Amino acid sequence: MSNQHRLMRMVALGAALFLLGGSPAWAGDDPGDPQPLPGEAWITGVTLADGVGVDDLIVEAYKAGRAGHEPVASDLTYANPDDSHPHGYYRLAVEPGSYVIRFSSFDDDFETRWYGDKQVVTVRDQQVKWLGSVTMSAPPADSETECALTDAVVRPDQRPTIRVRVKSPGTPRVTGRISVALNGHRVDTERLSSGDRGRVVLRLPRQRPGSYRVVVTYAGSETVAHSRSQVRTLRVVKGGGHHHGHRLVLRPNAAW
Repeated sequence: MSNQHRLMRMVALGAALFLLGGSPAWAGDDPGDPQPLPGEAWITGVTLADGVGVDDLIVEAYKAGRAGHEPVASDLTYANPDDSHPHGYYRLAVEPGSYVIRFSSFDDDFETRWYGDKQVVTVRDQQVKWLGSVTMSAPPADSETECALTDAVVRPDQRPTIRVRVKSPGTPRVTGRISVALNGHRVDTERLSSGDRGRVVLRLPRQRPGSYRVVVTYAGSETVAHSRSQVRTLRVVKGGGHHHGHRLVLRPNAAW
């Protein structure tokens, strides 16, 4: 996202806050003791990443049960040393009621998440509701799953052999579960270990004569996103194909 686009988003959010009555009403002459206006409540908290407060994240409040609609309040996380607000602080000015809270970033630097997995937050008139800290994490890296049949045509007494490779930029040792489906029915599951370096060769169960759509799915991990291979076609025919031996795991330096 360009700096100009980012600035436009920030201006738009600022305008929305103004229209929603997001300016604090200070109690007495003490600027360190702000209070919500009558008919208003505040939802506050901080966002963290690796234990450090993160500024310029988008925090939005949605009416409970209406998360797919427009937010009713928005803020950007910030720090204000003058009133002891740390980095990552936010304040949502809302009407008394029940809400779900969404956290996101302009450039998708962090994975979008909901407070408490869409936990409902209820506030009363002129209440300041402190939600504590919410930890943000980077989105999982993209992955690509490839598969190839050793033989596209086999006999019913043979076990089809399939080569699988899962790639992810900057992750040479992709780990996690992979599954193989024939015509939409899962027939094999395997777990990639770090020693596999994302490559494995599987022998599938014997199949009856016919044509099969073969798809391999990588389930993903905490750091790598899931992905699915292109469809390959396997034919099982009487009197055709070639016989292959035992299952093996490709060595890290094996050619694809």
